[in-house]
Amino acid sequence: MTKDDERESFGEAMAACTPREREFVLHVMQNKPFAEAARLSGCGTPDSTAETFARIGYRYSHRPRVIEAMKEEAAKQMRTTLPAALKAVKEIIQNPFSKDRARTALAVIERADPTIQKQEIQVTHTINHEAEAIDQLRTLKALNVARDKLIEVFGCFGLERLEKKLAIENKSDVIDADFAEVPRDPDAELLGE
Repeated sequence: MTKDDERESFGEAMAACTPREREFVLHVMQNKPFAEAARLSGCGTPDSTAETFARIGYRYSHRPRVIEAMKEEAAKQMRTTLPAALKAVKEIIQNPFSKDRARTALAVIERADPTIQKQEIQVTHTINHEAEAIDQLRTLKALNVARDKLIEVFGCFGLERLEKKLAIENKSDVIDADFAEVPRDPDAELLGE
């Protein structure tokens, strides 16, 4: 394969790597350890130690462009195994005694025609600003906040209006009743009641 043909077969991530980094990636994709991939890709010197190659391999394997190139090559390898995977899936589905038959068939159906779930959620949030303001006024009055500060917060006319509503609410909290004296039964005292 010529250098031009080789460049065309590389994806964007591999093309962004140096020739030595590309060699490193190809060796890693052949399941070589990082240190061996570094040695085989021409890194180091003839008298470099195994530790040196391990350090070089570690550094190469952590470079962002090398990581992207490894992902790209791994995706390519996965696509090349697709025919074998499809054959295995067919064998499982065609075997009526396979314990994985139903699960595999459902997985194939789901990938071929995915189920679409739709949810509609409607949230309505209503704020009663009047009630909020009355609650704030009640709290501020309980803290004995000065009237001029209350006017600053609610405004002159707003404060008067809210005070009237607060007074009405406070009156509704009081139970209004008439009292009457009930005559005592004189026999009840004799019986000890």
